[in-house]
Amino acid sequence: MLQSGITWRVDAARTYYDYWQEHPSMNTRPGSISIKELVASTALACLVSPSISIAAHGPWPHPFSPQDSRQDPADDDLLWLEAILQSSSNAPEIRRGAAERLLRLDTDASHRILDRLLRTGDEQQAMVILDALEAHDQVPLEMAEPLLFVLQASQSSLHSPVSRLLARTGRPGLEGAIAIASDTNRSDQERVGAVYALGSFREPASAQALIDLLQVEPAESETIINEVCLSLERLSGVRYGARPQLWIRWWDQYRDKPLDKLLQIMVQNLSEQLADESGRVDELHTTVDMLSRRLQELYSEYLLTLDPERRQQAIAQLLDDPMVQIRLFAVSQVERLLRNAQRPSDEVVLKLNHRLSDDEPELRIRSAKLLGDLGVEDLPQRLAALMPSEVNPNVNLAWLAILESSPRPEFFDEAIRHLQDPELADSAARLLTAMHDAEALPDGWQQKVQPIARQSFEGGHAPGMICLLALAGDQEDLASVQLMLEDPRPLVRQNAADGMRRRGLTRPLLAYARDPVIYPIVLKSLGDHPEGLSTLAQLLELPPGEEHEVAWLGAARRIAMQLPLQDRLDADEMLSSTGLVDPPLRIELLEAVLAGDIEAIDTATRLATLDRISGLLVKTGKPEVALALIEESGLRDDPLIKGRLFEAALLSGDFALAQDLHASGTPWIEQFKRLVLVDAEAATILEQEMLARFETTLTEEEQARFESARSMLAERIKQEQSVPVQP
Repeated sequence: MLQSGITWRVDAARTYYDYWQEHPSMNTRPGSISIKELVASTALACLVSPSISIAAHGPWPHPFSPQDSRQDPADDDLLWLEAILQSSSNAPEIRRGAAERLLRLDTDASHRILDRLLRTGDEQQAMVILDALEAHDQVPLEMAEPLLFVLQASQSSLHSPVSRLLARTGRPGLEGAIAIASDTNRSDQERVGAVYALGSFREPASAQALIDLLQVEPAESETIINEVCLSLERLSGVRYGARPQLWIRWWDQYRDKPLDKLLQIMVQNLSEQLADESGRVDELHTTVDMLSRRLQELYSEYLLTLDPERRQQAIAQLLDDPMVQIRLFAVSQVERLLRNAQRPSDEVVLKLNHRLSDDEPELRIRSAKLLGDLGVEDLPQRLAALMPSEVNPNVNLAWLAILESSPRPEFFDEAIRHLQDPELADSAARLLTAMHDAEALPDGWQQKVQPIARQSFEGGHAPGMICLLALAGDQEDLASVQLMLEDPRPLVRQNAADGMRRRGLTRPLLAYARDPVIYPIVLKSLGDHPEGLSTLAQLLELPPGEEHEVAWLGAARRIAMQLPLQDRLDADEMLSSTGLVDPPLRIELLEAVLAGDIEAIDTATRLATLDRISGLLVKTGKPEVALALIEESGLRDDPLIKGRLFEAALLSGDFALAQDLHASGTPWIEQFKRLVLVDAEAATILEQEMLARFETTLTEEEQARFESARSMLAERIKQEQSVPVQP
């Protein structure tokens, strides 16, 4: 019943819109009204003032029954979702994803979180939750109360979305809105939202509540009366404006009429209005825009009533709709599918391809971006084929960005053509630069690019041209580009430095490394063009600030991992002195030495490398890995490695091996003392093992040292237990 009602109203609305497109003057008088005009008028009536509810009328069944066996998920999961939703630093789509997840959980606990967050007064946060509720198939009945709270506390910008959602809760939302709207103890600001919401229910009870507000004694404020009249207009389709007595007489006349009779009268009223206003083309355009928005709202509601497969079929049909607004709406629905991690059907993808040739530029842009997000393989080739006939600069800018993400040799001619267009030159230059990096430029490309890049450079045009001139130019051009490293404009300096980096000219850039714009490019250049330990030394002379640590470490890794094996140990010494390089990177750097050709690396180097790696592994809590590495190396019997082997055996719990290596108590006590300082739990385990193994074999001196270390351990445990745990 609900679905068929929505379908009828959507079709009727389309009929009206199509008729207005064909007859924009609308100058036929009521006395000679045609059947087609009557159909169009009926459509307008159902859009402006539908007399049947498009939301599910209550009461809906409560989502939980006493027999419901569903359990709330772990509190940690809910707190995690709540934290994501609360953090304003998260992207809106991430916050919305958390809200949608809480809705899908559909538990008391998840509903309480949404309730609590809607009541915080944070409108941005509320909007995220409202968007998630709009996309959800059902609005939980538990959401009626927090939605009513938002309606009272929010600005008018939230009244429309909250009212739509309240209407979907049925009876709880209606009764709550009536209670708030009629409560004269509340301020006008608190009541206005509820009055607005009553215009969304389109039920006799809603109309009666609004009429009651016009008849109450003492009379309501002007603010409330005006809002009541506006809601009655939205509910009924009758345009009486802020004239309470007319509304009261209207309701007295029609309150007992059957629904179909009421609708017929409303249609006639609107038909007369249309005839009277036929000469007001500008106002009619405004009306049509409103109808278009309302039609999109109806389609949104209609799509939510369909299962996923039929919804995609409907979206595919809408993508071919003759109305631009509806095609744009359909594209927004595909965007919503992607945000919800749903793959559009093959039919939808095919229709998106058709929109690349749409008359509306925005559709050509958004469809191309969607197809790019979907990873359609031949999209760049299709865009390159369409671009020669594309005249809209915004479309060309968007399409060039897509080509840049997948550079191919066949794009060269199109890039050269746009390189000479001032509006598109910068994007075309970036495309050619990407093609250079991908080695996708044809032979002799410099001869075509250089003259255009020189002319643009001399005219002070696109910054991207500076980078391109560095790639295509001769030594004289490079000298000109190098002068741009001192330009006051950051974007110019950045492009000049990036062009020189791509040309492999690291040395001239080092002199400008103190420039915060050029510094990250210098790091990248050092990593791109390493020349052994000397390059690493140059990097160490450029310590990073906090914002550049990641880039610095990336450059360090690229340089170090390309060093000959015999230089890796020296490189590790250099990197460890900075305090910036974490053990995992140092281990990765050194492991290749042990895995390399034994004949190519002398034994002393391999021993020193094994000692360094095993020490790092033990330090990072991986003694068992260190133990296995030593065993596999074939160097375990060397005196230099024996100490590491003993330490790894103790810390990994291989006490038998540790006793084979050192039967006396002294080495055990030394390791025990070191462990007390860093890991009380591991020290306790070793203490118990030593008590069992050396109960009667320790010398007096060893016993005294052992007892001293045990006292230190007891004191440390006592201190740790006395520290209050943070809530």
